[in-house]
Formats: sequence, C-alpha cells, structure tokens
Amino acid sequence: MQLLPHLNSIISAVDEVHRRVGHAGGCFDLRAALGHLPGFLVDVVDWLPAGTRGAMTRRDGCFAIAVSRALPRVARRFTVAHEIGHALLHHGHLGRCRVSPRAEPLVERQASFFAAELLAPLWAVERALPAEWRARPLPSRLPAALVAEVASAVDVSRTVARIQLEALGAVQRTQAGRAEGCAASERRHPENARDERFNRGS
Repeated sequence: MQLLPHLNSIISAVDEVHRRVGHAGGCFDLRAALGHLPGFLVDVVDWLPAGTRGAMTRRDGCFAIAVSRALPRVARRFTVAHEIGHALLHHGHLGRCRVSPRAEPLVERQASFFAAELLAPLWAVERALPAEWRARPLPSRLPAALVAEVASAVDVSRTVARIQLEALGAVQRTQAGRAEGCAASERRHPENARDERFNRGS
C-alpha cells in the first residue's frame, strides 16, 4: 500500500500534536489543538459546493479551513483534522513538509489517516474498550454496540471507530501470532529460549 512508506512520518506528526495538547485519551480536544497550533483559522460555512466537506486556503498568512455546516458534528471534527493533516504533512506548516506531495488520491488518504489517528489513535481506542473486551482480542466481525460505544467515547463517527477498531484487532492478532510463534519455538528449542533469557538478563 502506498501509504506505508510515510507511515512513521504521519504518526510522528500526530504524536507531536498529542504531546502539545497533552492528550491522554477519550475525546480529543480539537479546539485546544488549534490553540496549540498557531496559524489556523476555522469557519463553519454554507457556501461550499454540494458534496464538498471542507476546503483549505491561505489567508493573511494562516491556513483558513472552511467546513460545511451541513455535516454532522463528528464529521466536521474529522474534516478539520483532515485539513490540519494536509497543512502539517504536505504544506510545511510548523516545519518542513513531512511527506512529499504525490498523486492526489494518496495525499487524501494520508490526510485521512492523520485525522483518524489524531482523533482516535489506537491506544485511545483500546482504552475506550468496555471492560469485557479488554481481556480478549477483538473479533473480525465487530458488534455494532461495541462500535457505537467506542465512537461515543472518542467522539468520532461510527465509520471511523469501526476502521480504528479493525486496525486494533489486526494489531492484536499479529501480536498474538508472534507470541504463539515464540512459544512454539521455545517448545522446540528450549536451549535457545534459555540463552535468550540470559541475553535479556532475566
């Protein structure tokens, strides 16, 4: 997938914003983020063309983000985060461009990935899981009630919540597979496992 070569750069940009805001989970304070990221103006408007969620222009040295009033509130939050992603990743705001602009579809996917990770990072999604889901891996087919509860906890749409939960589940399955592989290796080669524990100082 084309997004992957720049994944670390995007995550780094997200982490920097979280650090500035002091985000510790739950609903990400987008207003506070804009206060910590100088050079942004946000307006909720009625004049965008039908089907256009938002747009960003330069105005008086700032990035002016226009968001459609017709959008639900969570969609407006995502659109603002998406445009912030463009500014930080592709337009060099607050530093050099972290991701070189390429084909339009890739640029849009990168900004959407930034927005999802800004509003609902996987670690925050994991913390938002109900208690009964924290001790077991997420299933491939997510219950609608779980998606709705997490969406409410981190204040994103159910679509974004589902995408992030699916990503979290994939991470969990990968980690479980690696753990099982290590355990199987130890059973086949106990002497290697012993040496590895010595190397770790355990």
